[in-house]
Amino acid sequence: MTVSRPVVFVALSLALGGGAGCSNVPTALMAGPQVAYARPYPDALAISDQVDIQARRKGTKLTLTNTTPTSFGPSTIWVNRKYSRPIPSLEVGETISVQMDEFVDEHNERFRQGGFFATRTPQEVMLTQLEATVGGEPTLIGLITVDDTEHP
Repeated sequence: MTVSRPVVFVALSLALGGGAGCSNVPTALMAGPQVAYARPYPDALAISDQVDIQARRKGTKLTLTNTTPTSFGPSTIWVNRKYSRPIPSLEVGETISVQMDEFVDEHNERFRQGGFFATRTPQEVMLTQLEATVGGEPTLIGLITVDDTEHP
């Protein structure tokens, strides 16, 4: 009995979860390695006013520049109330850059940063916040958000 290639391809595709609506491979696993800092957005934290820290997205990077008179110790950057990435500190006058695909949500799904080889539409950066300790209390601090990336 001879089996044609299209039949074998379809059978293999369905066995691997390639059928419409059924995938056995979680998208987080396909998006990159698991990270320990994946967690839900901290809705219960107090939200402070926006401060003069600019979070500028240009292409596949997010750059933060601290022009406040305050240094921040270990903190977490939040993007769009969903994706996070910890940073060791953000000192007065310091500028740091982070790859957008290092931001993950609570399910370890990575931020769609786009780029030359991207197969999916990149996400826009609408809101950035810094989760930091202020006066001994964990707080969400609003940042000045600028997205300089062109989106199709």
